[in-house]
Amino acid sequence: LKTHSQDSTRISSISAIILSGLVFKEYFNNYSLGLKELKRVIDLNFDKDGFPKNRNSENLITFLQYFVLIKEWIKNGQEVIPDYLEKIIDKNLTCLNSFNNSSRKLPLFNGSTEKNLENFIEYLNKLNYRFEKNLSSVGKIQIIKNKKATLYFDSGEPPIYQLSKDYQSGPLSFEYFNENDKIITNCGYGRKISKKIQLLSKFTSAQSTLCINNTSVVKFKKNALINKAYGSTINNSFKIFDVDRAEDKTNIIISATHNAYLDKFGYLHKRTIKFFKKNSDIIGNDHLIKKNGGSNAEFCVRFHLYPGINTVQTMSGKSILLQINKNKSWVFSSENQKINIEKSLFLGGNKILNNQCIVIYGNTKDQDVNIEWKLKKAS
Repeated sequence: LKTHSQDSTRISSISAIILSGLVFKEYFNNYSLGLKELKRVIDLNFDKDGFPKNRNSENLITFLQYFVLIKEWIKNGQEVIPDYLEKIIDKNLTCLNSFNNSSRKLPLFNGSTEKNLENFIEYLNKLNYRFEKNLSSVGKIQIIKNKKATLYFDSGEPPIYQLSKDYQSGPLSFEYFNENDKIITNCGYGRKISKKIQLLSKFTSAQSTLCINNTSVVKFKKNALINKAYGSTINNSFKIFDVDRAEDKTNIIISATHNAYLDKFGYLHKRTIKFFKKNSDIIGNDHLIKKNGGSNAEFCVRFHLYPGINTVQTMSGKSILLQINKNKSWVFSSENQKINIEKSLFLGGNKILNNQCIVIYGNTKDQDVNIEWKLKKAS
């Protein structure tokens, strides 16, 4: 039990110890020991909302599965269910319900792989667990929902380095689902594919956000001893600030700013996304703000498309038709920028899939830059 608390496999050992104490009364001390360790794991690994501090939503599912099992075992063993276990399950369920969407797929941030939630939610429903509450922000991931669409926007900083082995460096990245379709995605975490792909999927270029000079905002430690103890952890961090969310009858606007490029390039990056409630269209703005010491720099903004979406670029080069299926299409446009279509890789499953990526390239020309873009349904 002395392995580091971020390792979610630890919960399986604790569960086995608790079960042995419930089944074999001569080992009832195991039950008490297991509950003590369980509380310690909960205290170390979860924030006040019941979300993992490593900001990995897949870990939320892993822990919740074991918490439910332990609760059901205790109930069947006619022991008293600890209050802290009831509370963490309720909080976990709220987080899960907040992340749920029409596609029943987890968003791909900070080490999550593509996981279908349908069977797990059905299992919880059969056990009479209820999903009633929603949060607008979970683990500093902003969530916008209406009946048809869900948008996720990462406004959070990296976790502490001991909890960062699966962190993906994509500040202000976003994903967008509409009805049963995922349109804008991050590339996903290549943990199930290979160590090399897992490392590549940590870079900023694998996320739907802005890069300066194709630089990843976070570097990873090369210390073999630390990596053996904690995994490939981060070597530097950054701040996200001015996180704002405003809502009225017609739209929701979210924005945040990070300083990951400030020291090296002299720019802040502010992203604003406006979501229209009526038609679920979105308008975005990526603002590079020059500070003292800022110099000329190349930038690119990537929008990774979910596998299977076909693209056709217009003659003007300022808009792209996204063909979701034969009856459904969207248009991505940027009036003031030249946009490109490039090949990309989707790494969120058990194998590498080909997909496409919309990219806006530009140069700061030693000044502030506003990059405006839109995603709307084709008329």
